Amino acid sequence: SDRKGMRIYIELKRDASREVVLNQLYKHTQLQQSFGVNTVALVKGVPKTLNLKEVLVYYIAHRKEVVVRRTQYDLKKAEERLHILEGLKIALDNIDAIIALIKQSKNAEVAREGLISTYRLSERQANAILEMRLQRLTGLEQEKIETEYQALLLTIDDLRGILASESRIYDIIKEEQHEIKEKFNDKRRSEIIEAVEHLSLEDLIPRGQVAILISKNGFVKRMPIDIFRSQQRGGRGVSGMTTRDTDVIEHLLITSTHDYILFFSTIGRVFKIKAYELPEVSRLSKGVSIAHFLNMQEGEFLSAAIELVTFDSSDYLLMCTKKGVVKKTEVLAYKHFKNRPIIAINLDKGDILKWVKKTDGNQDIVLTTTAGMLIRFEEAQARPLGRASRGVKGIKIRPEDELVCMNVISKDSDEKLFVLTITKYGYGKNIQIDEFKCQNRAGIGVKSIKFRKTLKDDCVKDTVITTKEDEIMIVTRNGTITRQKVRNISTQRRGSQGVTIMKMDKGDEVIAMTCVVESPELEESEKE
Repeated sequence: SDRKGMRIYIELKRDASREVVLNQLYKHTQLQQSFGVNTVALVKGVPKTLNLKEVLVYYIAHRKEVVVRRTQYDLKKAEERLHILEGLKIALDNIDAIIALIKQSKNAEVAREGLISTYRLSERQANAILEMRLQRLTGLEQEKIETEYQALLLTIDDLRGILASESRIYDIIKEEQHEIKEKFNDKRRSEIIEAVEHLSLEDLIPRGQVAILISKNGFVKRMPIDIFRSQQRGGRGVSGMTTRDTDVIEHLLITSTHDYILFFSTIGRVFKIKAYELPEVSRLSKGVSIAHFLNMQEGEFLSAAIELVTFDSSDYLLMCTKKGVVKKTEVLAYKHFKNRPIIAINLDKGDILKWVKKTDGNQDIVLTTTAGMLIRFEEAQARPLGRASRGVKGIKIRPEDELVCMNVISKDSDEKLFVLTITKYGYGKNIQIDEFKCQNRAGIGVKSIKFRKTLKDDCVKDTVITTKEDEIMIVTRNGTITRQKVRNISTQRRGSQGVTIMKMDKGDEVIAMTCVVESPELEESEKE
């Protein structure tokens, strides 16, 4: 601050979002002000709230009344002056006789009566003659009186013309408004721009990739993705979530803070919230109960969560149940619901919804079981159905086996794709997608991995479709998370045992694996 005013300078941190800081300033400071204006005015003596058009109409009517009354006043004064000048002209034309009359009169009253009766003057004219100075008798003064008289005649004619013409009154109003503008106009000191309106909480949240973790007991949290550094294959990872002894990590989701998160339950219902609505906490925190966000029924549990940028798309949501039933529904079918959940799929008795993926309607579906059986079939074999429909069989599951995951493969991808499989004890491998040929749905599938004989209870825990440029995140039952580059994991045949992807502590096991895909929007914002 100084004698010239105040200057405020805000220096941002390197990783700060300019838009978010600006929106926060708009919301919490007087950088942007909103003024409520109630244009209440007296209309014919009655208070009335006026809109902009009414304000202009009544103002113009007021200005018209001012001009008319002012003109009438000027006309009255001009006519009064003209009347006096007419008397003075009569006096000048008969000056010698009038002087003689005044000299012979006893007093001013007798002289006034004489002037009125002799020359047919009014009392005001007679008074003006009696009060006239002798200097007005000079030739120059007589000429001035005549000039003033002729000018008054023109003025009176003009004033009468104004009162008789409404268009002339409006012309005067316009002219006077322009004069006011010229007299008081100066350069605007405040800049008027398009307002930043309807600031919501979303406007104050910076865009950024986050990892969302959900435990089996229903605790959820989100963390910035950059707190997990990429590690070499075989690393132990870092703790990503503190869980109780009876709780385990069940879901891992990579998304953007401004994306929608659709939560699907075991009984086939779907809930919708924004990613930023989930609490952001430290790595070691256990998170917040999902019950704060999802109003689930007794016996209903979270089964799947997917991110969605917008509902206005031609994409589909592909669902798969524990018994291998698959169903495809348009994303638009889920657009018109807010806080209350809606039905996503009808289930058979004893079946539960397990997985949900977003597709474009022309992809391949990959289903994998715990025994390592994998089936690949075209999505077109599952026709689009309504929200409340059941679906069709996707894979035949043996009694001792269990479906463990569902993936989709884009046919339009120019990159070389791999099936990355990981087992309960952290072993896995990349397999070229071409090793799994498309077959008809409802088949048993083919073997995708061979288990080590020393680990009798090892099984497939998760499978993702990746490229060599991707990164993956793996989460264990105890909450440990590792992030690795796919290129560091060797590519092997279907019948091989794989390599150690993540070293496991005693009693720990892999729960889930997901692929980290950089958002194009975030990449562009980081470049800026």
